[in-house]
Amino acid sequence: MQEVAVSKKLAIRATYLLTICALVLSVFYPVTKAFAVTTSATYGCVIGSSSACPGDSAWQIKQATGTNTNGLYWIKVNGTATQVYSIMDSNMGGGGWMLAMKGGSNSTSFLYGWTGWTNSGSYSGTQGPTIEDAKFNVFDSMTANQVLAVWPSTTGNYCNDGSTISNSTCGVGAYGASITSSYGFTWAETVTASTLTTWTGASAVAKGSSCPSLFPLTLLSLFSNSNRCLIRRLAAATYISSRSPYDPYGSHLFSTQKDVRFFGFNYGGSSDNARARWGFGFNENGLVSGQTYDDESSNDTSGGIGLLTITAGDRPTCCTQDSGSGQYGAGLSANTSTPMPFQLYVRDTGASLATANPSFTSNAGTAGGATFTLDTSTVSADTITVTDNTNTGRTLTLTQNADGSYSIGGALAGDQINVSVSYVANSGYKGTGTISLNITATTGGTTTAISIGSVNKLNNATITVTISPSSALGTVNFYWNNRIINRCSSRTVTTGTATCTWKPMTQGQGVLTASFTSSDGVYTNSSATPKYVVVGKRTGTR
Repeated sequence: MQEVAVSKKLAIRATYLLTICALVLSVFYPVTKAFAVTTSATYGCVIGSSSACPGDSAWQIKQATGTNTNGLYWIKVNGTATQVYSIMDSNMGGGGWMLAMKGGSNSTSFLYGWTGWTNSGSYSGTQGPTIEDAKFNVFDSMTANQVLAVWPSTTGNYCNDGSTISNSTCGVGAYGASITSSYGFTWAETVTASTLTTWTGASAVAKGSSCPSLFPLTLLSLFSNSNRCLIRRLAAATYISSRSPYDPYGSHLFSTQKDVRFFGFNYGGSSDNARARWGFGFNENGLVSGQTYDDESSNDTSGGIGLLTITAGDRPTCCTQDSGSGQYGAGLSANTSTPMPFQLYVRDTGASLATANPSFTSNAGTAGGATFTLDTSTVSADTITVTDNTNTGRTLTLTQNADGSYSIGGALAGDQINVSVSYVANSGYKGTGTISLNITATTGGTTTAISIGSVNKLNNATITVTISPSSALGTVNFYWNNRIINRCSSRTVTTGTATCTWKPMTQGQGVLTASFTSSDGVYTNSSATPKYVVVGKRTGTR
């Protein structure tokens, strides 16, 4: 029985010992999972993301960043960083549209005769696609070569004909089937000297016709310098979804008549009875007697933006060929004016943008790290990521220096460091991308210097060794006449210094030296220049 009890005690003690050994081993030899540790830092700011780095236009921001997200972007409007609602969705003809103006569902604020069409000044409203009256400084100040009108759906489909399929009956507008009911029917036109022409119809004979001469231009300039300025004479008065260019009246969205078929800016008939800042001129009376152009003296139907009695929408008064507007509640009945909400956008795609091309201008391995410089003159923001490809789990440091260069630390000599730079183009440039390179960390040299004050037999003297650079880690051995001094071996270096207390046992002269042994895998070993020392007589009492 006694032997059994002893055996149990021994087993318990053995278990305790094994547990203690396991704990000790876990401290000195921890089990680790290898993984790559990266250090990243972002410099600058993405163009359009803040007032500190506004873009020149929404189109430029789109080209620089590739963003597909509609929303507010910081843009320089008349020299001032301003938040502008912008359509960046690539489905909208590539995106990059800036909101200049919008009208509410039953608006009469922006009639044809409203002074804001030809005079600067904003009309308060909220930046965004909300349905309300507003005119923004983009209208007055931002030049463009393309204009976009969005007629947003208010019913969930494009007509009040019972259809539940988006784009099924009222047409798909300028950008085809890619535009969903979240946008609405669209007009999109290029406004340049080659796309705008003077009108040759009866109204032009009676009142003249002119188009702007300077491009790109602001909307303010467009409406101030246009008189019956034609985009194109429409091919017919009945909608065909496959027709090119598209039919801007849609299928029963706007009323039409068979004659005139004007589509352009600042239209008015011979007697100005049907006007539109951007829209249509229709009639049904055929040719003027003895002439080759249609009668415009009694136009019955107009539509578009900036009309005589409503801000925007469908305005038939008689004799329509196809009636509208089914989407907005007129029930496809003739001779009923129907106000419609709209949004007016602009962009300038004519500006030449070079591709951003950041580059590494210099790089070199350093002791346990690397240095490099970047040319980011074409970049608005860049994210630099550094990774130690050789030693997984090693955390590197990344520092930008006062001269603009970068320093990496925390590697070992011989480690391969990867530097990856993801960037976004700056103002005047386009594109996003990543550039990278590998740099090999090197071994750094060290110097060791020894110093000591007066030395006397059997008196304690402090020997000081200084290691440069002070970041080097390791130990120092101290020697007197080529023998290690008692208690002066493997002294730890702390911030570049190691010390030893020496008590010489004999009087005389000799050589004091020291050697540094690196322990960090970064710096080399080194030895101090031997120092000639005279040990004097003992001073003081025993």
